[in-house]
Amino acid sequence: MKVFQMKMLDLVSLDTEKVNEIKRVLDAAVILMEGGTEFDLKSLDEEDASEEGTAAAAAAVTTPANFSVPAAVMAAAAAPVVSKDDGCDTQGDTSSVASEKTEENAMKMDSNKVDEQSKVDAVRTSSGDKKTSDTLQNDKIRSKKDRRYNGGSDSESGASSELENETNEPAAVAAQESEQSKETEKERSESSDAVLKPRALHKTLSIFLRNLVPSITRQEVEALCRRFPGFLRVAIQDPQPERRFARRGWVTFDRSVNVKDICWSLNNIRLKECDMGPIVNREIKQRVRVINGLAVHRQVAKHDIKHAAKIIQNLDSRWKMWQDHTSEKKDDEKMSFGFLSNNPVLKNITDYLVDEGSYEEEALLGVVSEGKDKEGGSEIVIERDEEILKVLDRLIFYLRIVYSIDYYSAVEYPNEDEMPHRCGMIHVRGTNTLSKITQTNVNEWISGFEAKILPFLNMKVIVDDAEAIKLGKKSQDDEVEKFIVTNMQELAKDKWLCPLSGKKFKGPEFVRKHILTKHLEKIGEVKKEVMYFNNYLGDPRRPQLPEHPSSRQLLGPPPPPTMMPSFLGPPPPAFYRPPAYPGGRFGRRAAPYPPQFYMRGPDPYRNDFRREHANPRRERGRPDPRGVISYNDLDAPADVD
Repeated sequence: MKVFQMKMLDLVSLDTEKVNEIKRVLDAAVILMEGGTEFDLKSLDEEDASEEGTAAAAAAVTTPANFSVPAAVMAAAAAPVVSKDDGCDTQGDTSSVASEKTEENAMKMDSNKVDEQSKVDAVRTSSGDKKTSDTLQNDKIRSKKDRRYNGGSDSESGASSELENETNEPAAVAAQESEQSKETEKERSESSDAVLKPRALHKTLSIFLRNLVPSITRQEVEALCRRFPGFLRVAIQDPQPERRFARRGWVTFDRSVNVKDICWSLNNIRLKECDMGPIVNREIKQRVRVINGLAVHRQVAKHDIKHAAKIIQNLDSRWKMWQDHTSEKKDDEKMSFGFLSNNPVLKNITDYLVDEGSYEEEALLGVVSEGKDKEGGSEIVIERDEEILKVLDRLIFYLRIVYSIDYYSAVEYPNEDEMPHRCGMIHVRGTNTLSKITQTNVNEWISGFEAKILPFLNMKVIVDDAEAIKLGKKSQDDEVEKFIVTNMQELAKDKWLCPLSGKKFKGPEFVRKHILTKHLEKIGEVKKEVMYFNNYLGDPRRPQLPEHPSSRQLLGPPPPPTMMPSFLGPPPPAFYRPPAYPGGRFGRRAAPYPPQFYMRGPDPYRNDFRREHANPRRERGRPDPRGVISYNDLDAPADVD
């Protein structure tokens, strides 16, 4: 909230003309979230100054500082130019030109000689300094040797005193040098404290990991990357079913490291026999992106304020932000009847949610306001209200910085706190692209954007109990009882075994008591698994496999006749219902057809498999000369009608 308290949003609007100011606000929020101070925010000013300096340097044409124009060239430039038309002698001109050339060559030779002489003098001085130092050392050595070879006690005493002085000299010099080093260190520390530079905490370097198999854990990736200097954090994406549940990751490092060397070393490392495929991640090119300028219209902005305030209220209640825990239940009941919140961003927000109109005056004047063209095709003019847009921008910045929701694109950036670029992208209002704007365009924009932002308006925090039971919600008591029963094995009469410990008991009640007292950690694991499973079912955004096509119920009318194959016969009549038990051979019940298919029409070839219709195709060709065998009883009396 420091960004809001420092009033950085007063001079910023979410328009395409304020791109640099928008980036500055987002970078300031990142610096504060990284633990920076107001002093670190000065790094943003340095960036602006450096950008202006580079632009000015690129635009200006500079010359070398040590460049000087020769005097001969200046004289030649200042000399009057004599042409042939003036009647002058050409030989004089050639002689003057030759003299100028000789003067220039002489000046060049003199300059070269001066440079060579300066180099020789420098070498001589350096060699002379070396020689002087060498001669001094040789003189000292000679004097020491002379003193050693001189006789007499006085010379020995003098030599001994001089030797003591010489031995004490390096110690004194070392002490002086240590004191001087301490003083220099103090001066450096004081100067460093006095000249502290602000930290650019919003700038990072990162490496992209293309392939992370499901067996690689987050802790293993962090342990691998912590070996390198400047490590900050790791972000791992959710598994992707189309890539065999492989994941992608981003490793973030400090700006002061050489990220290419780290990437090269990671290329030579295989984690669990998996090539992670590290690549240096580039910065986001276009951080501020543009939408249609129709969002500037006053009517659209008021709808956006209503939607943004509703989303903020839902998210604050979900994450329990700005809640007064000391309040009583009566206050909670009052909250449900009005738009009340302790969030300072939503203070006095109802002033911009209520419409105003002079309906009483219109009624007194007899003007009918209901007949106005609210949904017609008449052309309108875009009305820009700066006060409403200022309130809307404050809500959009709050959603983007606190909850990582880009309002105008209706997108939530997941795990943005772990990504390399925090507060990376944002969408703002652009210029209008339509030449003619009607009320129909405005209404279509409002309805389309409302449908786009609907998942954030009706946020389903958790699945209902009834739906969770249908999905297979488990009970902790039932699962614990199942666990105890499965670990009670009867070996013989009055002989029971506990497979968890291998002990034997006389009855099942003793095994139960033993499990409840000696294996509480196993029971705790069962309860944790049940809780994890129930939380998974209660998450509306849980990862789940797509529904199998065979389990879906295909409802609707049968296909039209043009789409039916010819061998299926004529199309069925309208509202046709297949028989529940169609007749089969020997009275066998045949399975009914599925509802999405229809029964075939009357077919003489597959009617009831009667003998007279068994092979009707033979009637078309030569008839069968064999007669039909009859199995009637010859002794039976004739059937007389």
